Amino acid sequence: MIQSLIGAFINVIVLTRGLQYLLKKRIKDARKRAYIVFISVTVFDSLVLMISQKSLSALQVMLFYYGPFLIMWLMVDLLNASKENRKQDQ
Repeated sequence: MIQSLIGAFINVIVLTRGLQYLLKKRIKDARKRAYIVFISVTVFDSLVLMISQKSLSALQVMLFYYGPFLIMWLMVDLLNASKENRKQDQ
């Protein structure tokens, strides 16, 4: 179980941070970019899990292993977006 959590954590970090970096120049609005990254990584991981496992098992893995980390990075990105907006307003 711990190995699955560590694997999910590393997977989510690499995909979200990489996609965030790649989209930074193309999508200027940080809030919009955060949602696009979240949805893209969620769909990608869901598809990979659906291909490699049965549907119910893949859904459980997605909800209990990947979901919390994806939501955590979404919240981090939204927090950073609000900080950027406050800096621009000043």
